[in-house]
Amino acid sequence: MTTIQQVFFLDGGPGQIQYWFNELTNTNDNEYSLSDHAFDSLGNIVVAGTSIGTWPDNKHFWHKIGKNGDILVTRSFNDSNSGSDVTDIAIDSSNNIYAAIGNGRFVKWDSSYNIVYSKRNTWSSSNQPYGDSGVGYGSLTRSGSILTYYSLGSSRRVLQVDATTGETTYATTASAGNTFFGVGGFGKTSQGNFLCGYVNGPSSNNNNYWMVATTSLSQQFCFYSGSTAAICRGIDYINGNYYIVGMRQTDNSFAGDALIYKLGSYSNSGNQGILWARRIRNIQNTSNGSYQSQFYDVAGDSEGNIYAVGHSPEPSTVQGGIIIKFNSSGTVIWSRFIKHSSGSTYVTKITIDSNDTMWVNIHVAGNVCGVAKLPTTGLFTGTYCGFTVTDWSSGFTNDSFNHIQQNGSTPNILGGYSTLTLGSPVTVSYTEPTVPGSSGQCKSMVASTTDPGQESFTTPGTYQWIAPAGITKVSVVAVGGGGGGQSSAQASNGVSSCGGAGGGLGWKNNIPVTPGQSYTVVVGAGGDGQSSGSGGGKNGATSYFIDQSTVAGGGGNSATSSSSSNGGGFTGDGGGNGGKGNIGAGYAGGGGGGAGGYSGDGGDAVQSSPNGNGNPGTPGNDGQGGAGGSGGGGVTGNNASFDACGAGGGGGGVGILGEGASGAGGEGGRTDVSTGYGSGGNGGSGGQVGTSVGLGYQGQRVGATYGAGGGGGGSQFSAPPYHAYNGADGGHGAVRIIWGAGRLFPSTNTGDV
Repeated sequence: MTTIQQVFFLDGGPGQIQYWFNELTNTNDNEYSLSDHAFDSLGNIVVAGTSIGTWPDNKHFWHKIGKNGDILVTRSFNDSNSGSDVTDIAIDSSNNIYAAIGNGRFVKWDSSYNIVYSKRNTWSSSNQPYGDSGVGYGSLTRSGSILTYYSLGSSRRVLQVDATTGETTYATTASAGNTFFGVGGFGKTSQGNFLCGYVNGPSSNNNNYWMVATTSLSQQFCFYSGSTAAICRGIDYINGNYYIVGMRQTDNSFAGDALIYKLGSYSNSGNQGILWARRIRNIQNTSNGSYQSQFYDVAGDSEGNIYAVGHSPEPSTVQGGIIIKFNSSGTVIWSRFIKHSSGSTYVTKITIDSNDTMWVNIHVAGNVCGVAKLPTTGLFTGTYCGFTVTDWSSGFTNDSFNHIQQNGSTPNILGGYSTLTLGSPVTVSYTEPTVPGSSGQCKSMVASTTDPGQESFTTPGTYQWIAPAGITKVSVVAVGGGGGGQSSAQASNGVSSCGGAGGGLGWKNNIPVTPGQSYTVVVGAGGDGQSSGSGGGKNGATSYFIDQSTVAGGGGNSATSSSSSNGGGFTGDGGGNGGKGNIGAGYAGGGGGGAGGYSGDGGDAVQSSPNGNGNPGTPGNDGQGGAGGSGGGGVTGNNASFDACGAGGGGGGVGILGEGASGAGGEGGRTDVSTGYGSGGNGGSGGQVGTSVGLGYQGQRVGATYGAGGGGGGSQFSAPPYHAYNGADGGHGAVRIIWGAGRLFPSTNTGDV
């Protein structure tokens, strides 16, 4: 009996995508496994595999599954001499489906799901079917009317087949000379096809070189793992770089680490162009000497993020499937652990489509397998049929690994190809067995959400935002404008020049909205810096969504006397106050305050001796949605002499992509007249540093992102042209609205999507 359970966790509707798990179980056989998947012209996924009973009674099957998870078509057959698995499939533009099956068989179905041919290919040296000597895995590609099949493992053979007739037109085997090597994976990249495997390293008994080669073997690259055994499983080309994944064995009990490498340019010496390397060392099963982690496949999305899939153990000896998302710098964005209730689980294949949707094959030891369509946001924790998905952030260590490098000269590994003499293809008789998945279907809706999205308002003014179709809740961050700094004209009147304070930041989650209804958005302007006279700089204005009682970031003040200026406050579920601007020293300008952060206040500006440091913003935590805590405070310019006194540095700004690192305080003013300004505080939350350029006594314009307080102006009074320099403008405010399942400030999936 075969059952198929389909679990949806994103419902359909306007602006919505459906994501799902399919669980396939065949209780009549010992094993039910998926080998490959491909997509037809309509965006349906075709998954292929093998249902293994008593050898050689292997049933080869494929399922066509629609975008919404429904099983549309199922085909299965076993031929007269099975004993091997479906290894790979391909689909042409007319939606014909081709399957490569171990022992040299190729099967074609037309778009009406009828078998066109089923042939076993031979070579004349023994007149035996191709692959009887041990081919178990392979990859099938199609170019025009030619099918090319690459066998994985130690066989290392290549066949080309006429797609129309199923007849073999060419066959070769790769030569290794006296050096053993095998193929562990195959990469179908935009830059061509690549073999990925393993070869002998420094010891003839150890297969401890990773090998990557073009399928013609015209280019070969080796990577030494420093282990007893290693194997490369997958390769892909993503945003201008190659990424390779696999494992290295760390002892003779087959314990191992999953590895991923980002490659720049290839060479046959040095580090082989490795830009970064990461190893996933499982930390939950260290008491078991045979624990192993391994990656099988890798893919990338349109933004250059990297997704590696494989397996790793949990505290028991049961393996669980893993999916880990990295950014292009090698930082883990999220990680997921998938376990099936019936036993060890492995994620064996991943594809990211043009919509940045993730499709994966899941293998379970025994008679269960699965295919899933998942969001790249990582928002799919929970239990779906027999699969339980958990956040795996604490289940592994993600550390840099710099030991993969060329060990001396390149090993003499590949000697090219040797041509095989072809025999005649044999038409294979087959019978149609009981179709897996023909009964017992279960479809269950789990949750509903919309496509994630956002809208940002960064120019001062009043706007009307209309809630999109299907949107009933939003999360919002609002940053107030920073206060403007004073001119040094104040200093000439006996009042020290002061810096403006930073704007406050407030955020609020799950604000109810009605699709199609209009809502008010106000972005507060930064206060103008004082240009002359005695009026002082202007206060920054408040930013808010709907009204100031819902979510708001208050504007920072600008001092009009010798007292410090106060930072803006906030309204919402959380946020931070803006940092204070500070009084200048003598005729030197005071520093501006930093913008408020997601979980702490902006840094206060300080009076500082030359080369001292201003206050940092209150520390925030690193977040997934982008950098950002509070902005650091600026510092007072140097009061080097009456002739020329330095301007104050502007405060650091804050970004609107979610919480991360806080900005550091600015550097103190210098004694050099030409550079005697105080530097701006560093931006938090993706915010830029406050401006600190130009002559030391000139007022500094704020270059920070949002909410930074402007620095006070410096002066030059005793020599012509007797300047009183302007205070800097405060940084403008901003409002950002985000929506989608689980997108919550301060840092849960708050980045742009």
